[in-house]
Amino acid sequence: MCKRVGIKFKDIDFTSNDWYWRHSWTKKEEASYKEWFIEYLYKDAIARKAIMAFPKKPKKHLEKVANAFLFNYGWKLKKETKNGKENGKVLE
Repeated sequence: MCKRVGIKFKDIDFTSNDWYWRHSWTKKEEASYKEWFIEYLYKDAIARKAIMAFPKKPKKHLEKVANAFLFNYGWKLKKETKNGKENGKVLE
């Protein structure tokens, strides 16, 4: 997730309550990460057990888990213009 927004994991201050609001990405970047995350959980039983209370493998269930994860810990979304291009502003 950090790599997607150009930061290093070690540079994040996880003691801050708003660490996940300090960076942003586009909807396209978030969707790409979500697909990767679903595949990661699908292929890695240890990751499923670490992240999920009930580590079921169906992809529909994993998609719900990914959505919840991104809702809780995902970066802010950058605002996009009408033509779909990023304008650099962040949605609040």
